[in-house]
Amino acid sequence: MQHALKSLTLNGADSISVHSFESGIYLLEAMRIDSSGNENSGYVIGNSGHILKCKSLTQVKSILTKIDCNNIWLEAETAYDEMCGLAEKPDTHMKIKISF
Repeated sequence: MQHALKSLTLNGADSISVHSFESGIYLLEAMRIDSSGNENSGYVIGNSGHILKCKSLTQVKSILTKIDCNNIWLEAETAYDEMCGLAEKPDTHMKIKISF
């Protein structure tokens, strides 16, 4: 499932994850819970009809301040150990709650 940015600005979201990728790319994933209690999550679609790709945290902030959501998370995979020449760890997922 995907969530249109316009719909999110009107109706809000239960949770939003900001996925951080190399080269300064950020994708937003929204999650809503419907009246039956089912979680519906998917990437945010911009006005162009494509997945919204942000190029900076400033751009992410300007979008998120227009959406009613109290649970915003920054998520990333870190390659720190591998970059330092250490053995690769099986779980390098990082998840931090953020607010604006």
